[in-house]
Amino acid sequence: MAARLEQYRDSCQDLVVYGVGFGSKYTEFTRATADMDESVCSFHFVLPEDVDAIGTLRAKNQIIVPVNVTNMPYQHMRRNVKIFKMSPLDLFPWADRVIWRDTKLLPKKILPSSYMSYFNDTIQSFNACVSFVSLPVHDSSMGQQVEDLAFAEYLAHCDAVVASAVHRPTVSDGIETVIRQCQLTLQHYRHEIRINGTKFLDRSLIDGAFIVFDQRSSRCRKYSGDLMCSWLDEVHCFSDRDQVSFGRALDVSGARQSEKLPNGDQVFFQDNLPAVHLARSDCHWYFQKLDTCYDTRYEKLKVAVVIAGKYERFVFNSTMHHLLAPLVRQSHAVDFFLSLTVGTTPTHRFPGTFLPDVLLENKTGKVLEQVIAEQVHRTGAFLRTLRVSKPLDLATQPLIREKWQQLEQKYPGQDPLALFPVLDVRNDDARKRNAVGNQNLLRLYRAIEDLWESLIEQERVSGSQYDYVMFWRDDALWIRDLYLNGIIARYGDVFLPSCDKRDPPLHPLEVNDHGLITRRAVAEVFGRYFSGFFQFDVDACVANLANDFTEELKGGCSAEMMLKWTADTHNITITKLGQRHMPFQRFARVQMMNGSITECFYEYCQSRYDGLIFGSKHANTKTCLALGV
Repeated sequence: MAARLEQYRDSCQDLVVYGVGFGSKYTEFTRATADMDESVCSFHFVLPEDVDAIGTLRAKNQIIVPVNVTNMPYQHMRRNVKIFKMSPLDLFPWADRVIWRDTKLLPKKILPSSYMSYFNDTIQSFNACVSFVSLPVHDSSMGQQVEDLAFAEYLAHCDAVVASAVHRPTVSDGIETVIRQCQLTLQHYRHEIRINGTKFLDRSLIDGAFIVFDQRSSRCRKYSGDLMCSWLDEVHCFSDRDQVSFGRALDVSGARQSEKLPNGDQVFFQDNLPAVHLARSDCHWYFQKLDTCYDTRYEKLKVAVVIAGKYERFVFNSTMHHLLAPLVRQSHAVDFFLSLTVGTTPTHRFPGTFLPDVLLENKTGKVLEQVIAEQVHRTGAFLRTLRVSKPLDLATQPLIREKWQQLEQKYPGQDPLALFPVLDVRNDDARKRNAVGNQNLLRLYRAIEDLWESLIEQERVSGSQYDYVMFWRDDALWIRDLYLNGIIARYGDVFLPSCDKRDPPLHPLEVNDHGLITRRAVAEVFGRYFSGFFQFDVDACVANLANDFTEELKGGCSAEMMLKWTADTHNITITKLGQRHMPFQRFARVQMMNGSITECFYEYCQSRYDGLIFGSKHANTKTCLALGV
């Protein structure tokens, strides 16, 4: 095989990318390489019978290499693939740089635009011999424990592999061997001392689908050759799940000592020299394109997080741990603007009693403010504004008073709160419910606009604008970390949850209004949304609606319709994302009529694609509606 590849030495010496697709299901994946980086040679090792099905690839740098597997040592193709994966030096001894990428990654559009740039950002920057991406905390890698883990854990990954075998028997050619291997490995490292809360097996968890090799020096050729040989030996002796055995191979290679770098990456050393680089877990392709992680356009962004709402609705703990802290870890400068009202306020469609976040329960006045400030400080974010006040008296607002006077003249005897900003007077129950909803809506966006003024002042003081502004509901429960870079690398001005699997479904003229991320250039539209209500062209919005929806103008544009209409009239491009990319649900702690306390999802939102998968902590959490509250 190496002799056959020798002919490509002169044209492909700088950098080789390769992968294996043994089986007809991979032929479509291989065809998906047309948009790959054409500055490098890409080798596809395939079965002879699949060559015709693959056909001629469009790019000249794509090289198909048929492999006669009758001479391969293993019955199962998964194991035979490992031989290629772990033998870059044997296949391409003449190449300076080699990158392995699983064929399954080809259609995902997550591979680097420039493989050479990615090599320089990882291997070259850290002077390492081999580079991987750390295994992240994700349902695919940690299974049902995904919500319970602060970092990826070896045991949780083992459990996830075993559990997945129930639904996908082909996950391994010997699941009993996986179980035994995990047990033996954990037993071997049972006395391992934790460093910063993690053990060696946890720190060395990698995703083996993308590997970068430096073959330019004798040191790196020797090290990576030994590492891959040890790793292949583990696969030969135990299971074909190579991620389960990598930690042991890394240990045998002599690279036990590691250092966590300021950007969150990790380097393992052999003889005090960098040997293995692990890109931080948020660089994983589950969250963003591979080269986005090292793109300077997405580093050290200024991000403002704006939340307004009620003390008893604010889901404080998850906001700290899964929103603010991850943004800081992703190298961004994060400023937090928060406004909370305390005291009884009417609720819209929810007659139950809300209870505050456990961390804030029974905290009032200066104690409440101190707890919030301390927790925000611990995340690394800056608390720029914190307002704790009683509910706003809407009658004190000139814009509202003027609007009410106009409505009272136009509709004598009608409650103006039932008419503006959302119109719904279909019956007495709808009228009363809508009046409560409008009162809360006006208070919410008045508070957001006040925070926006604070944000503008902070920009003036600092001398620079924010890059992105986020607006979230107070009751957003973050199930897992938000990864900003993977979102903003997409096209669009505003990013929000698609919520296209909601029951009842969103109207075609609605968009979800539970939270959004905006580029600074359009953020003012949403920061001054309250003032925008009073310039809103209600008639134009209603004109888009079918007659059966408006019921002779007894029902108008919903809040979700108004949001879409506002974006459209300002030529703002909205990008809708699966709930997995914006991993939160609106949430409530409520006290039932019998005095018991329960938790539920309020206005449950889910998406058809890239849906949010819950771990054990919230897998059985019901909607508030289902609980009858």
